[in-house]
Amino acid sequence: MTTMTSTMPSLPTSNLWSKDFLERHHLLGHVYRRTQEKDYYPYWKNQLTRNFVVKSELEKIGDDLLKEGITVCLLKGYSLMGDVYEDWGERFASDVDILISLQNLWKLSDILKMYGYEKRTEKKWLGNRYKFVFEKKIGDSSIVVEVHTQLFWHKALDIENGLKESQVSGFSVLSFENQLIHLCGHLAFQHTYLKLFWLMDIFKFVERFKDQIDWKLFWKEAQSSRLYKSCYFTLFLCQKLGLNIQTILYTAPKKGRSSIYLLKKIVNYQFLYDPRKHPLRFLMVKNLIKDSYLDNLRYWYAWAKRPQN
Repeated sequence: MTTMTSTMPSLPTSNLWSKDFLERHHLLGHVYRRTQEKDYYPYWKNQLTRNFVVKSELEKIGDDLLKEGITVCLLKGYSLMGDVYEDWGERFASDVDILISLQNLWKLSDILKMYGYEKRTEKKWLGNRYKFVFEKKIGDSSIVVEVHTQLFWHKALDIENGLKESQVSGFSVLSFENQLIHLCGHLAFQHTYLKLFWLMDIFKFVERFKDQIDWKLFWKEAQSSRLYKSCYFTLFLCQKLGLNIQTILYTAPKKGRSSIYLLKKIVNYQFLYDPRKHPLRFLMVKNLIKDSYLDNLRYWYAWAKRPQN
């Protein structure tokens, strides 16, 4: 089986497997699972222990969601564990991301508060308008739950069709197509390729489910959600790292060709190694990856006007 780690030695070899690199991109658990390198065992073990603690918490919450008949989707890391990541210690997760309708937010808030979660106070702006954060202290650590009522700030996605049962009882996950759009949009549109473990999620997700994804529907929804470039270019990176999806990319609609051309020049292995060390390229990617110039203007205007902490 082709794996992303087997193809990534095209990165600068002197730094590729450095602990700093792996830790910064939250890949220590993955590398331990692939290599069984004893130096990485403590990181894998800590992730496994924490993820099982969170799983136990989610199962309690899920029981109440079932009783109340509330649909809540797990997103990102915990939507993939037990499925894409069969080993719960492989994938790092700092918090839990979930999606719920605005109408049912108050019900979920009551359930979280019943289990000891407190709502954080945050100053709102365009970037976090649809997110609400709850936190629970457990010993010396804490569990943070980020509750989303919309996946992206720029456009609501139709996500109700095709929901599937999660590996965690009581929760759902998005359809294959919407889940992939969200993973790509989160990595590219929202976070400008800052962390490679998010790219690993997409690589492994597509590797596992590419024959079950309705690609015509995927590209149609990616365009209508104004996330086409995020999806296309992220999948292009996965293909460059060894994922066999050449036909999928070849048959994709041809959109934003000039932007895609520039992105291919800018986003090389050196950039992915540490995007923050390339601030000009980082800024260019942040603008080029958006499908709409208007979305760029809206974002930067809101960012300039955002409330300061």
